[in-house]
Amino acid sequence: MGKTKQWNVPQSLAIAKAFYFLNHAGKACLLPFLPLYFRLLGLSATQVGIICGTRAFIGLWAAPVWAKMAKKYNIRRLVILFALFMTIACTLSLTVIPPIDEDYTSKFCPGNSTDGAEEKGTVTGLIHEGLQGSMGGNTSTDMSNTEEDFQQPANGEKIHSDDELATEETFVNSTEVAQQSASQEAISSGPFLQNNQGNIQNTGLSQSTLSETMLPTEKRSRYDKLHQLNENLDTRQDKEKPKEKSYYRDYSENNDYPQYYRTFLIVLIVIIIGELLTSQVEKICDDSLYEFLDNLDDIEKYGQQKYWSSLGIAICATGVTALVDNTDCFLNQGINHFMIHFYTFSGVVGLAFLLALFYPIHPVCKEHNQRKISKSFRLLLTDCRNICYLLTVFVAGGLASTIHNYLFWLVQDKGGSEIIMGLSVTVSTCAEIPMMFLGNWLIKRVTHAGLVSIAFLGLSVRFLYYSLLWTPWAVVPIELLHSFSYGAFWGAIMGYAEHISPPGIERTVQAIIAAIYWGLGFGTGSMVSGVIYDKYGVAILYRAACIVSVVWCLGFVLFQRFAPRKAKMNYSRLLRQTKSNIRVDNTVSSDDEDKEEDDWLERALRENEKEV
Repeated sequence: MGKTKQWNVPQSLAIAKAFYFLNHAGKACLLPFLPLYFRLLGLSATQVGIICGTRAFIGLWAAPVWAKMAKKYNIRRLVILFALFMTIACTLSLTVIPPIDEDYTSKFCPGNSTDGAEEKGTVTGLIHEGLQGSMGGNTSTDMSNTEEDFQQPANGEKIHSDDELATEETFVNSTEVAQQSASQEAISSGPFLQNNQGNIQNTGLSQSTLSETMLPTEKRSRYDKLHQLNENLDTRQDKEKPKEKSYYRDYSENNDYPQYYRTFLIVLIVIIIGELLTSQVEKICDDSLYEFLDNLDDIEKYGQQKYWSSLGIAICATGVTALVDNTDCFLNQGINHFMIHFYTFSGVVGLAFLLALFYPIHPVCKEHNQRKISKSFRLLLTDCRNICYLLTVFVAGGLASTIHNYLFWLVQDKGGSEIIMGLSVTVSTCAEIPMMFLGNWLIKRVTHAGLVSIAFLGLSVRFLYYSLLWTPWAVVPIELLHSFSYGAFWGAIMGYAEHISPPGIERTVQAIIAAIYWGLGFGTGSMVSGVIYDKYGVAILYRAACIVSVVWCLGFVLFQRFAPRKAKMNYSRLLRQTKSNIRVDNTVSSDDEDKEEDDWLERALRENEKEV
């Protein structure tokens, strides 16, 4: 008989906790911000939704397949190491994909406002700074020279009449195309504007704004009068434009159309290959740690690794965004500073790769997994209340995808920096921690269904708040509701799965529910929300999500109130109560009562075996 391996339990648990810390810290460096990178490449919201949805659908079946094969052939450590290595390789391969338009990429650099409107003081400052650099002298002095040039144009031309100037101004304010053609010639007729036209274009400001700023003082009143004539035209133009400024450019009518779809397909292929090869890490690690502690009769320590995962996310999400915000937009050799996310991700996951060499993995024991899976599905699909919970998990996963994929787009459109996004991730992660301790207490007070209803109400408040977001920093405090909309929700769902499951299949039922949330629900929600975002905008998207949350919450409460209950027996609770009664009661009232209770228990267990 071979020697059994002796485990240093404290050391093994310390390695497992450190691994979870590094693995989730690495993910926090990149995954929450990955939709921003897709936007940086020039992809639309619909395409980003397809990419994120495809990734979720592949992980739905790839992770359990890999886990089963690794366990069958006893190569779990090798599979974990291979998956971590391919995670780094596939992630870094995204950095070599060229964006559709380099000029479009530079719009997201610090200093380029991502909000819809610019303040007058900022505009004037940008003009002053640009003109000083191009003219090489005092701006005020050169502006006086400009006034003389304006009064006496070159080539002996006369000053335009009021009617002509009004006609030119109309062209200036009509459309963006006119600003770059006919009106540009009229406004830049003076030598000052001709000499500095290149610098003016670099400021990114409209010709109408420049003409208003650089007009001499004597001509300003006449210009203001003429500017009032175009108010109706400006109002009509504003109505035609969307309220939210979109940074998605339509390449379908120019020469960049092939590159537009080529970039999308390359990203999609890389994501598919990466998810096929790397989605199994967490499942294998969770199963290995659970079996390791179960065989040591120390299963109550399972779950402590979640605290270290949350700590890693909270630290690295803010840390990496602070690093990105404090660097120049372009690093050496024109590399965008967003690549810091990829480099830190690779470095931290590389450390997790080293720890995986010592991760505690217990020898595989033979189990009837197929019977567990079939029994779990039969349990979930033969009770209307369980089906209602499954549909609720599906809806919650779809709603969560709108936050994960497009919330930071909204923050970016409002002019927010990455540090705001990192802080929001940190706040939401820290908000989950209290629910890890208070979840069971809340379930006893308000039941599983009540806690799920509270979670949907919290989710609806978040969506409504997002749709009315007025400043980017306002997104940080609302993330405290994440403790209810996700932390309390997930605790209630996992608790319900354990409550309804017979002994031995609790983890299988929980795995199926998690697959529905992160796979079916998240994937479907990503694709649908991407289309809504492109068609109606982010405000409509979050308002629609708010309505769905409220309606589903009401329907869930009514269904749980009036739906028929299936008569069933909680065998695990029965066994626990029976054991406790045997330990507490030293005397027995009568032999007949004991015999009756034993017969009832045996009959219940026999029925349970028949169902298997």
